[in-house]
Amino acid sequence: TTGFGISGGTTGGVPATSIQYASNDKRQDTNATLSNVSLTVNGEKVDPNTIGINTDLSQAQVITKDERIDMIDVNLQTDLANK
Repeated sequence: TTGFGISGGTTGGVPATSIQYASNDKRQDTNATLSNVSLTVNGEKVDPNTIGINTDLSQAQVITKDERIDMIDVNLQTDLANK
């Protein structure tokens, strides 16, 4: 999620421009997970981990990216050349 804004007005009678920016980028992978199961393949009991099946509930959802930029708020006086 990204937010961006520009607004104009006056600060103490001087024209000013305000710019705001913020961003939050969070991504995750969701892994198929089996827990407390007994697998039988071709009549043989199989450990799910040995065939690539996730059994760790703490790894069912794995955050792969978590970037956050808090609000940046800049006020620029746009008529400084005349003052």
